[in-house]
Amino acid sequence: MKKQKVVRLRMGRIYLYFLLVLLMCALALHAAYLIQSYYSLMNQAQMEREQILLQKAYHTERYLEEIEDCANTLCISPRLQQVLIERQRLDYLAFADCRDLLSEYGMAPYDIYRIDFYVMSSQSLITSSEGVFYGLEDTDRAIYEQLLKRSLEEQSFWTLDYQMREPGLVSRTRNIRYITLVKRVASLYTGKTRGLLLLSVPYEHFASINAQNADDEYSCIIFEDQLLCGEQVQDDAWIKLSKTSQHSGFGFEYYYQFNDSSLFSTGFLVVMAVIMLLFLLGFVSIVYIAEKRVAKPIKRLLHGFERMEEGRFIKRMGNHEDAIFGELNRGFDHMAEHLENTVTALVDERTRGKELKQRLLMMQIKPHFLYNIFNNMIWLVEQKKYENLEQLVTATAGFYKTTLNAGAGDVMIYDNMRQLEYYVRIQKFRFGDRFDLKMEIDDEAQEMLIPNMLLQPLVENAIGHGFQDLQRRGVIGVTAQVQEKQLVIHVRDNGNGIDPALLKEIQEAMARESGRADRFFALVNVAGRLHNRYNGAASIEIDSTPGEGTVVQICIPITA
Repeated sequence: MKKQKVVRLRMGRIYLYFLLVLLMCALALHAAYLIQSYYSLMNQAQMEREQILLQKAYHTERYLEEIEDCANTLCISPRLQQVLIERQRLDYLAFADCRDLLSEYGMAPYDIYRIDFYVMSSQSLITSSEGVFYGLEDTDRAIYEQLLKRSLEEQSFWTLDYQMREPGLVSRTRNIRYITLVKRVASLYTGKTRGLLLLSVPYEHFASINAQNADDEYSCIIFEDQLLCGEQVQDDAWIKLSKTSQHSGFGFEYYYQFNDSSLFSTGFLVVMAVIMLLFLLGFVSIVYIAEKRVAKPIKRLLHGFERMEEGRFIKRMGNHEDAIFGELNRGFDHMAEHLENTVTALVDERTRGKELKQRLLMMQIKPHFLYNIFNNMIWLVEQKKYENLEQLVTATAGFYKTTLNAGAGDVMIYDNMRQLEYYVRIQKFRFGDRFDLKMEIDDEAQEMLIPNMLLQPLVENAIGHGFQDLQRRGVIGVTAQVQEKQLVIHVRDNGNGIDPALLKEIQEAMARESGRADRFFALVNVAGRLHNRYNGAASIEIDSTPGEGTVVQICIPITA
């Protein structure tokens, strides 16, 4: 028996080494999966924001092209071309007709703030609303002459310079910020440059395009280092995406913060649980195979040697076809047979006297050398003993079957109650039969869905904290019923209760969804899951009386 204990101890150590190796492999796999999920979510978030940014750029470019098309149409309009003809005397009717044309385009659904048309021959300015200014002064005319000079290199361009230096004769009526398309106008008859067309667009139009942002994210549109709309973020903690249009020179920026809280979602935890379960099953399989194919044959050999030491040679090992121990069994049987024949011969000669007896005693074999060999083999195998194995495995399998739930995040009330029954059965192996679980579920609530593993932490708290050092038998009551379009769940216990000061601290932690992990992490975790799952529509409340027990109430909207 002492040798058997030594064997179990050594096998237990090697099993522990195997378990540590498996745990390290599981942690490495978890880390790899976590890293892969992190970068996958980060790339997905970036692609979504880039798509939003491209949409902003696309809508802006489309709008700018519409304004440019409008300018092109105006430039070839006969009513505008009439004022470009050089005459001895000004044709005031042509100027009025051109002003009406600009006014009509200004009222068209392009969101054009103002249209200005400078005529070189008469040095006059026609506007969409102020009218016609004949014979501009030198300072006002110089503004358009500089723009004309630039337009000789670029037939049309967008600029902020016009709103900064526009003539005083029109700037008095302009009280909003705008950006201007400047286009050179040529005579259709001579092909020579005869005027300058300016279409002004307010910043507010770009603000409507830029408003397509997600919550707590920012974007802006920039032109010539000038912020047209939106908001820039200078904090390095924010991720910045930017795009610049090669056609118009407009810049687009988007700012967001990557939220990695979704990494630890229910799906991720389920995957982690599945991985751990697979490793656990692998470990159990290794133990089972080792026990069946290695440990048991070795124990049989050791037991056979013990019988040989006692002088019993009748029972043989057999099983000579075993892949690992077949030759050893055959050698043992051969040795046992040889020893049996030897002992038999010695016994037959016992009557010959003391000398024969002495020879028999000298022939007794104690194969210590073989013991050492098998002890070394034992170091290579693994052994683990489970008390009440069949019941515990059944309860564990049932618990994980309902917990995994085929990867779904929600389970029916009925399945959740079965999950609690399995959990309590498992806990009774640890704490003994010191408490009971009683559940009452209305028929109307049986098939309603709630988050998976929602009630288990509350039952665990009742067992671990409520019934600690409890002198009476503990009772956990779970009820579920429908009240006023809400699913109302109560989890009660007759345990020790909670001190009022600590209860207040727990309620505050649940309200802000943060707390000490070593004391009431489970309640805070449940409160956070309810808040995130039902967007604040669900609630959880806790009340307790020291020495009498604790009750937790959960209200979930049925329409959620």
